[in-house]
Amino acid sequence: MTKFRSHDEQALIERAETLARAAHAGMCRPNRARQPCVEHLAEVASLVDQGGGSVEAVAAAWLHDIVEDTELTLAEIRQHFGERIHVLVDGLTDPPDFAAMPLAERKPAQARRLSSRCSQTRLVKLADQYSNVRSVLIDPPLDWDEIKRHQYIQGAGGIARVCFGIAPWLDQKLHGLLAEAGFPHP
Repeated sequence: MTKFRSHDEQALIERAETLARAAHAGMCRPNRARQPCVEHLAEVASLVDQGGGSVEAVAAAWLHDIVEDTELTLAEIRQHFGERIHVLVDGLTDPPDFAAMPLAERKPAQARRLSSRCSQTRLVKLADQYSNVRSVLIDPPLDWDEIKRHQYIQGAGGIARVCFGIAPWLDQKLHGLLAEAGFPHP
């Protein structure tokens, strides 16, 4: 199903995609395939679009990792894309104090923080978690042992609980992945 978008709406998404592709140029996931990071961003944006996300949510999906992965700041996101997208990207960006947390603590902290965010932020995060869990199951980061993979997938289940009901078909896809990995329905 193709959605009708105005010229301005399509231009907004294209600006976000262009910036994300430029900012992540040459960056790859640390897995065997060395998957370009932009493939993850494209998958998340596509899932958000399929899930009925707003134009701003699709743009934010392209930008959801940009503050953590590049030199761009939330202030620059606000300057280039306005307050609505800034709020979405802020909700998807870990605060600086999260970086020092072990994964087993960081994922629940992300879920708690996400619980107070709007449904569009949670939709992007649900799509992000689906993409990341799928990647961890298929081709995990080379330096992640089984314990770290388990902690990540378990944490993604906690995030899925916070996002439950926003996009039922995506809930089902993520729950299928979690079941495949041996985790109970969140």
